[in-house]
Amino acid sequence: MAYKRADRVNALLQRELGMLISEELRDPRISFPTVTSVEITDDLRSARVYVSVLGDDDAAKTTMAALEDAKPYLRHELGSRTDLRFVPELAFVPDRSAERAVRVARLLREAREGETKSLGGSASRPPSAAQSADEVVDLLRGARAIAIVSHRDPDPDTIGAGLALGLGLESLGKKISWHCADPIPESIRFLRGSERYGQEPPPGDVDLVVTVDFGSVERAKFALPSGPRLVNIDHHASNDEFGSANLVDATSAATAELVSRVIDTLGIAWTPDMATAALAGIMTDTGSFQFPSTDGRALERAARLREAGADLQAITYNIYRNKRFEALKLWGFAFSRLVREDDGQLVWTELRAGDLESAGAREEDISGLVEQIARSSGMRVALLFNEQDGVVKVSCRTSQWEPSVDAAALMSTFGGGGHVRAAGALVPGELAAVRQLVLQTAQAALKSARARTAVGA
Repeated sequence: MAYKRADRVNALLQRELGMLISEELRDPRISFPTVTSVEITDDLRSARVYVSVLGDDDAAKTTMAALEDAKPYLRHELGSRTDLRFVPELAFVPDRSAERAVRVARLLREAREGETKSLGGSASRPPSAAQSADEVVDLLRGARAIAIVSHRDPDPDTIGAGLALGLGLESLGKKISWHCADPIPESIRFLRGSERYGQEPPPGDVDLVVTVDFGSVERAKFALPSGPRLVNIDHHASNDEFGSANLVDATSAATAELVSRVIDTLGIAWTPDMATAALAGIMTDTGSFQFPSTDGRALERAARLREAGADLQAITYNIYRNKRFEALKLWGFAFSRLVREDDGQLVWTELRAGDLESAGAREEDISGLVEQIARSSGMRVALLFNEQDGVVKVSCRTSQWEPSVDAAALMSTFGGGGHVRAAGALVPGELAAVRQLVLQTAQAALKSARARTAVGA
């Protein structure tokens, strides 16, 4: 019982402190703090509060100093907001897990670039260092005309993050334009402002270009102007840091969650339209809060967006419950070709070049199909092969259960990337040849994972 009580108090303190720090403290020294966990002592008299700060060492030090100064205020507010008979003494402790994740991702990128150079090639990443969150916020504050760019084959996270940020910046008097090379899928068009996206590239006379939710500049599909400063906001570990300023947090469940923290730091008041757009991004990138990437920050942010007026029913209906007849027909083609291998641990199917026309479907109707395939019992790796003009789009989902395969690592073999559990790649070649190569690589990855599991057993 004591453990359960302490556990409840930890959760209560984490939630309330997170809201107090992000919403009430206006100390300019504070830079993107997140309360990652709380550990209270058995006697409930003192608590260690672990805080992750996005930024450099100086940003972390000044933020922790500001939190120390705010202790009396925070304890007073906790006393008035909660029913705790005694508000514990607070000890703020830096949590370096986010920093370590970003550092590991950067080392992996540098290793890949080193391999490219050793083979006589050249790395495509421009020579720019990662910038602090404060610099990104300063650039957004200082710009008057801002172009927001979402990635090709847009999903709710790239559109939701772009809309939430752009609508918020408009409330500060900024001139905003939205750009995406591909049409916005019908399932996302319910988001207010989505009709303002144009398929043309950003103009060269803006002050700032902001890309949201993609890890390499090629994902824009069109050329970005070289004149304006480029801000890159993303949550993919494989991000190339291609911007002149980069806000990349691989521990964020969605780019919309990361953008939400930017909006708070800018002091922008949330509107229901902004909140709905951001929540759509978080919900879809966490698989309706089912993916392993769903952490306390994502859940806390979702709750706050709901309180800000996010329309949960509109998101649920349009994205999850409202499938076009033609989409269901297309999915039927894929389900009729479903294959299980390796005792059901590898599940795959394919869509062929003529399937879209036969079903009367559109490219956007494929969205969500690979997640359905991944529901197969015993699945560890799920693959969807989508034959296009001269290339095959491969979508990959993996399970956290052993033997577990890293989807991003698997897809990086073919020039793709993504997350540990969800990734993809565009592979040049004929469907049969690409399918054989990817399946062989997936089988090898599963074999290696089984060997690791056996050693650890």
